[in-house]
Amino acid sequence: MVGPSIVIAIAANKQDLRKQQVVSSTESEAYAASIGALHFSTSAKTGEGLQDIFQAIADMVVARTPRSGASQRGRPGGRLTMVDDLSCQPHPTSKSNMCC
Repeated sequence: MVGPSIVIAIAANKQDLRKQQVVSSTESEAYAASIGALHFSTSAKTGEGLQDIFQAIADMVVARTPRSGASQRGRPGGRLTMVDDLSCQPHPTSKSNMCC
């Protein structure tokens, strides 16, 4: 097994092609549980589950990261927020020049 700071996630992809599914959802969920991994049904084609899996990974990373005053600045509640805007412009209410 891996250390406690490692997050493992299984993306059961191609959910848009469920009729062609080879591994059952029950089987993949059981495997994920057996190794202590997150499990999400996803589809790269439709975008199903993608936001959820990345948000869950980010939340677990934050939860497993030792806290210090400086490291949590700008992260209310210890939760990361994903954005769709990739231009990386500073948030209008940010007190720093950092984009994220």
